[in-house]
Amino acid sequence: MKAKYNIDEDKALLFEVFYGDINLADLEDIVRHQMQNPAFNDVKKVISDTRGANVIISAHQLNDYVNGLKEYLSKVKIRWAIIVDDPRTAALSILIKKDSFFKNRVEVFSTFEAAVHCLQLALSQYEVEQFEYTPVE
Repeated sequence: MKAKYNIDEDKALLFEVFYGDINLADLEDIVRHQMQNPAFNDVKKVISDTRGANVIISAHQLNDYVNGLKEYLSKVKIRWAIIVDDPRTAALSILIKKDSFFKNRVEVFSTFEAAVHCLQLALSQYEVEQFEYTPVE
């Protein structure tokens, strides 16, 4: 499994968890799969937990990917918290955050609690563990 996600419609939240090696094609497939979910259109907050992943994407690939996201995200207001636990993923996440388009939209954290606090969510680690996730392989 490359990822799993849950869309909590009551909280307008997409919670995604990444596992193993993730390359650009994997990331694009995961997002494409999520966008096919009818509830995706109502998402206003995203938490991306990358702590179980080894992100294998170059800065150039990430830039191309982010430019593609901008087209979609220009139509909606989304706040995005990325949880990281390694320097490479942190650096890539900070590159996203530094893009002027994502100013005040993206934050990078090392803990679940900080991400939840930033997005002003009432959400516990227990609740996240109980989510019914959709796997993406």
